[in-house]
Amino acid sequence: MDQITLTNCRFYGYHGALAEENRLGQIFVISAKLTVDLSAASLSDRLEDTVHYGMVFDCIKNQAENHRYQLIERLAGAICQDIFDQFPQSLP
Repeated sequence: MDQITLTNCRFYGYHGALAEENRLGQIFVISAKLTVDLSAASLSDRLEDTVHYGMVFDCIKNQAENHRYQLIERLAGAICQDIFDQFPQSLP
């Protein structure tokens, strides 16, 4: 298996259980590691045969910047669900 890693992506969001976190927001630094089979892409040179890491970044950005969650665990779960929905080949 192969890995696609996005490291230390920075987003500004409004997540947390405290009123100040929801009012003021804060920077979130998020990393993601996907374990996938990239053998087809290594032979075909076709974008549709891989997990497009730009789109993975967009999934993370969308959840971090356009939604609000009280729990970081919920934010992480929503990010994972978006990635799995768009890239079923990244399912564990």
